[in-house]
Amino acid sequence: MITTGTYGEYTRLVPSERMKDFQAPAPLLTRSPGHYRDWIRACKGGDPACSNFSIAGPFTEWILLGALALRFPGKLEWDSANLRITNNREANALLNI
Repeated sequence: MITTGTYGEYTRLVPSERMKDFQAPAPLLTRSPGHYRDWIRACKGGDPACSNFSIAGPFTEWILLGALALRFPGKLEWDSANLRITNNREANALLNI
């Protein structure tokens, strides 16, 4: 199991013994200089905001699907191209896309 603090900080494996051989991957996303500075930098033509829709959209999809999955036992199969759950009609009916 993996767990983190707020905004992915302090990522760690559980149980803690698994951390001794763990090598963190190279950073994939830049860290925000702060919400407002990040937004202003993007508005002025700098780097895209760290919460750019290309990042925030899929992240939000992932979180909302996790919340939906908590309501149903078993595995839900997600068709991301068609934005639907393919193996559970009741779960799929709760989507409002």
